[in-house]
Amino acid sequence: MPDCSLIIILYVDDILIGYSDKNAMSRLVDALCAKYDFKCLGAVTWFLGMRIDVNVKDGLTKIDQFQFANEILHRFEMSQCKPFKTPLNAGTFLISASR
Repeated sequence: MPDCSLIIILYVDDILIGYSDKNAMSRLVDALCAKYDFKCLGAVTWFLGMRIDVNVKDGLTKIDQFQFANEILHRFEMSQCKPFKTPLNAGTFLISASR
């Protein structure tokens, strides 16, 4: 299928499949299941410690490391700290002081 895209992300025993054609993805999963002990867990919400939110309707995918950030806050006893916005405006371009 020339108009089909499959993207496979593999890390040790974790696999994530992105696809443009559901039939092609199904054939790939069937082939993997036939050869390997393979379990399809459905739509992705977590992968390698990253939270993934896919909004097909709006064509958006959000990926964050919320859990990792929380673990760091707890490790350094900062889980109760007060959030503070950066003092710079978003998009501020910084230059070297030597210029």
